[in-house]
Formats: sequence, structure tokens, C-alpha cells
Amino acid sequence: MKSLRARLLFGLLVGVTLLLAVNGFVIYAIVSNRLYGEVDRSLVALARSQVLTTSIDLGRKPRRARTSTPKFPFDGVAFGPWIDGQDPTKGATVPIEQLRERLQLIAGDAAAIRTYGVRGGLERAGELIHEMDRQAIIGAWINGDRDENEEEINKLIELARKGHVDVAVVGNEVLTRGDLPEEELLALIARVRAAVPEHIPVTTCDTPRHYLHNPSLISDVDFIFVNCHPYWDGVAIEGAIGSLACQYQTLVDIAHDKRVVIAEAGWPSAGGANDAAASSPENALRFLKEFIVWARLNDVQYCYFSSLDEAWKGGHGYPQEAHWGYRTADGSLKDGVQEVLTALEAKLPEPSLTIDEVPGRGSLEPLHGHVSSVGTSNHRVVVYIRVEGGWWSKPRFDSPLTAIECTCEWETEIITGANDDKADRIAAFLVPAGYAAPLLAGEPQIRKEVFEAALDSAEVER
Repeated sequence: MKSLRARLLFGLLVGVTLLLAVNGFVIYAIVSNRLYGEVDRSLVALARSQVLTTSIDLGRKPRRARTSTPKFPFDGVAFGPWIDGQDPTKGATVPIEQLRERLQLIAGDAAAIRTYGVRGGLERAGELIHEMDRQAIIGAWINGDRDENEEEINKLIELARKGHVDVAVVGNEVLTRGDLPEEELLALIARVRAAVPEHIPVTTCDTPRHYLHNPSLISDVDFIFVNCHPYWDGVAIEGAIGSLACQYQTLVDIAHDKRVVIAEAGWPSAGGANDAAASSPENALRFLKEFIVWARLNDVQYCYFSSLDEAWKGGHGYPQEAHWGYRTADGSLKDGVQEVLTALEAKLPEPSLTIDEVPGRGSLEPLHGHVSSVGTSNHRVVVYIRVEGGWWSKPRFDSPLTAIECTCEWETEIITGANDDKADRIAAFLVPAGYAAPLLAGEPQIRKEVFEAALDSAEVER
């Protein structure tokens, strides 16, 4: 009897132990699955964040030229999926397959793709961009309709939390259009910043003028995202890049060490003129080439505007808007674009320096010249003059490096000493900004190290 009871008790203990073990395993499996699922999602988010930091480095100012061959022709591109007969301002919705097909047209063009709005079918854009292994710069479209703004903000937050957003952009040119007062836009930015994962940068996008006139806009964003359009400023194509470069440098100077990223820059290939700015295929191609060269030489990150022509944009009073793509509406590269991109992939143009204006004897005017195919923020000019057989540093011993203007021009005084007017020869050298130029005080030769350090040089008789 005792033996039977013992066996029954033993069997009961074994059964309970097995039941607990099975339940424990099930609980462990459920918990671990959820845990590792969260870890996987976190790792994906972290990986995308790291890729973004590598491609669009939001934490530092430009310092050096990006002379190596990039993986894609563009850093980033602006994208709209709409085709003929569709107008998002009139309620058009883009089907998922059309969105996918339009994105595939530009899949090989850029590391990042920027969109405008998160409704009307665009809510799937970030997901599809990630399927292409590209960065998703996703914008909420903000206008004067506060109910629509609520829908856009809520959807942007939702998409960011799901991992479909790498950069969150709250509005595009809201202040330029006057849709909302600044404090209301800043409140929306703060709301998104507080609601999305910390690794996702949050910003807005506007023109240089509104960043300059609204200091709070700079302090309240994670980085400055700015639309620079010399065409809309009425600048002729010959001065377009110089104008853009000066706008950019002005923002860098007031950005408090925050990164400045060009959110839009481009040129229309048709549609008419805006003051001195003429739209044409030739001008659009020239702008594309000169802009990419400038951006790479000055380590400027950007989204080119735009990837595809969109007919609906020309129906709102500005026919040029329909022709900003470097691709046609069917996805074909416009004439000459492939040749430009291929040439830039092979090699950037060689840096050059010229001396353009030499002050005559008795004149106190400065020496003047210009450079090309070189970063203006990360290079300097070294000048020496020869007086009675000896070379002297100019303008002074305490300032042997001359800065280059954003327009690629440079100038320096050379008449700063008692006998300088007797100078019979002038030499200028294009060097990296950090170069320690040797200080010459009557030496018979310019040192060999200067020639070795220089990217280019020029020498003139006087």
C-alpha cells in the first residue's frame, strides 16, 4: 500500500514538474521572441541611423573636399510620384504599385530620397524606400489647414515609430508661403521631436531668408535644411552657383555648429525666365554639373531638386515647376545628364588659380584673382612678392593665408611695406586651409615645399 502511494506521489511530482517545465518554455519562447523582436527592430533602426550619419553627416561643418568617387551620382533627390492627370492638391491618391514603379525609376540615383507629405498614398513611401535600401527623408506637408496638419503630424509620428523614417521634416517653406506663424511651426517641430525615437533627426525646410530672419528656427531644429534656388532669386546662370554658395556660407556662419544641408537646389529646363534667370536644357545641365562639383569640393550634403518632371506642378501659375527633373516624366534621363554624371564619376575638374588684376606702381589697390574647381571654405591663397631680388610674404607675417570668397574670388594687399612698390614679380599659390605657409623675408627663392603643397599657382611680372 505504501509502495503504491509512493509511486502515485512520485508520478504526480513528475507530472507537475513536466507541466511547469513546458509552461516555462512556452513563456520563455514568447518573451524571448518579443524581446529579440524588439532588439532586431532596434538594431535595424540603429543601422539606418548609422548609415544616415555616414551619408548625411549632420554633426559637423564642411571641412574637406569629397574627392573620392561616390556610390551614387547624387547624395539625395527630391521625389514626387504623380503622373499626368494626377494633382495632389485636388485630392489625387497614388496607388501603391505606381508609387513603387516611380521609385524604381530613380533607385540607382541617390543614397537618400526625400518626399513631401504622408497621405494620399505617400504614407507607404518610407517603407518602399527602405526596401530599396535607401534613406527615407519623409516630410509632413504643413499648410494653413490645421485639421490637415494634425493628420500629417500624427501620421509622420506613426511612421517614424514604425521605423519607416530616417529624417523627419515638418513642413516645406511654411514661412515662405505664410501658412502658419513661426511659433506655431516651432510647436509642431517640438511635438514631433518629443514623439519620435531619439535617433531620428527632426527639422523643417525653408529658404535662407527665413532662417536668417528667424533665429529660433535654427535653435529648434536638429540641423538646417534649406531650399536654395538661384533661379527663383532671378540670378543668371553664370552667377547661380556663386550666389548659392554665398547663401550657404552665410547660414554656416550662424548655424552654431549645426550641419547645413541643401534640401533643394536645381534649375528648370523649360517654362520661361525669371528676371535674368532663363530656363533651358542647357542651363539646367550647366547648373547640375556646377552644383555637384561645388557640393563635393566643399563637402556639402544635399537633395537635388528634382528627380522627375511632374506635370501637375505647372498648373498653378508657374509653368517652370513642371520641368525641374533631371529625368523626364517617363523616367528617362534628359539629354546630356548621363554624360555629365559619367564625367563627374570619373574625375572632378582640376583645381586652378589665376591672377586677374595686378596693381600698378604707385597704386595701393589690392592684388585680385580667382580660383575654380576647388572648395572655397577649405582652401586658401598664399602670396609672395619679389623686391630687389628677395621674396616677401604678403599681406603680412601674421596673416600669410588669404581667404577665398564664396564667389571663388580672392584679393590681398601687397603694398604693406616701405619698398613693396618696387616689387617686380608676384607669385600666388592655391593651398589647403590648414597649410603652414613659410614666412619669407627677402629669401632669394620661394621654398620648394610651397610648390609641392600647392594645387595650382600663378606668377606674373610687374
